Amino acid sequence: MGEQAQIPLWKTACTALTLGIVYFLGPTKFVDLDIWHSMSVARDALRLGHIPLEDRFAFTPTVFPVVHHEWAWGFVLYFLGTHGGLVALEAARVVLYTVLAVLTVRVAVMRGADASSFIVSPSALVMSWIGLTALRAQVVTLVFLALLLGFIESDRRGRRSWIVPALLCHVVWLNVHAGFVVGMGVLALHAVEQAVRRRPYRHLIGVLVAMAALVLVNPYGTAYATYLLPALTMSRSLIIEWRPIWMGAGMAITAYLVSVAIAGAALVAVGPRNVPGWPLLLVTAYLAMRHQRHISIFAIVWLTQVPAMVARTTLGRTLTRAWARPANALSITTSVWSVFVALFFAAQLHPWELHPPGQQGAAIRYPVGTVDYLRDHAVEGRLINPFEAGAFISWKLDGRVKVSMDGRYEAAYRPGVLEEQMDFYDAKPGWEDLLARYAPDLVLLRPKSPVLPLFTTQDRWKLVYQDDQYVLFARPGLDLPPEDRRGIVPMGTFP
Repeated sequence: MGEQAQIPLWKTACTALTLGIVYFLGPTKFVDLDIWHSMSVARDALRLGHIPLEDRFAFTPTVFPVVHHEWAWGFVLYFLGTHGGLVALEAARVVLYTVLAVLTVRVAVMRGADASSFIVSPSALVMSWIGLTALRAQVVTLVFLALLLGFIESDRRGRRSWIVPALLCHVVWLNVHAGFVVGMGVLALHAVEQAVRRRPYRHLIGVLVAMAALVLVNPYGTAYATYLLPALTMSRSLIIEWRPIWMGAGMAITAYLVSVAIAGAALVAVGPRNVPGWPLLLVTAYLAMRHQRHISIFAIVWLTQVPAMVARTTLGRTLTRAWARPANALSITTSVWSVFVALFFAAQLHPWELHPPGQQGAAIRYPVGTVDYLRDHAVEGRLINPFEAGAFISWKLDGRVKVSMDGRYEAAYRPGVLEEQMDFYDAKPGWEDLLARYAPDLVLLRPKSPVLPLFTTQDRWKLVYQDDQYVLFARPGLDLPPEDRRGIVPMGTFP
């Protein structure tokens, strides 16, 4: 702590500002697809006066009860969307990211990190971007995870005042996102490590038992737990974010490998016995390798542990001494230049702006034009649609057009529904069976969909709408006028 106090405040500020800007530069700026079905459920619940247990948006086989484990977050999103729109969502995003950053740094400092040791963190910041979409419930899970890691540090110091706040947070967490199981797993791993190190752990068992009982504090009762058991173990290989890290983007793979290398070298240098909590780092690194969805969880654990580990190595002590030296031309130039570069990229990328649905350059292109067409012609019916388009359609058309699939996946749909639709869009043998089984009124395709060339050869389906992103076909008997909007970028709104 003495070395940390010697670092000039202006250097700490420059480091914090630079890393803070980098942290805000990378998160995706499109409205996440999970937002739409969360808001739809909240809207229905307000109309009905209770959380609906049956699905109200799809015509394909669904489960009962539908456990929407993000139900509370849906109400938050609905309030933001209807009381401020995209601006309110942007403000909430900045607040959550800021809280996450502050909590993460606080835990790292509690473990012994200083301003200089955070220089090794850019790779972990890049990893955190993967979970910071606008504004899915997983962001709240990351915030609660950082908060729980702080509680655990207090527990290592012999304090017990964290227990009641942790239980209260647990109840909120489980109603916002099923990611609360991550928190229970982290606490269980801490209990095991405490027992192995011959430190107090029995109170942790009591906390875990209480957390397990409190899972029943939700609108679905025991059905929540029944839903969780298969949901946590099922294969989700068809969903990109649940695939292994080596199937991800090059930047994600590079950031992961660099982060693992830095953490491994620091752990070897300091020694596992001197690093409480290192098993959590190992477990989350493994989970991130197995599923890209868990990379951001590994990033938060990494940011709370590794800078403190680096601070205790020869490299870390050298960095601290260098940072603590009086100002000279080189240090001033380096600090100012780093801030200037960060601000320059921020000015170019506008990280504070979210893309409205349909905007050119957005990572997910929602069927904005198709929805406008269906609304303008007061269309009702059953629509076969791509996975990421369903929730948007349900929200915008208020359930008047029933969809075949949306992002709720296992929470709402029976096993096999997603697989048969992917086979249809990939034009695999027997793709026509889907049409015979469900008798849809409309089929929504992308221009590059493998099944489109086969569809266009069938006289019984009529092309009624097309733009650069989607193509819409209607069954015989639907009297809909054709409309061609290719070359026109439809601009959507939020909500």
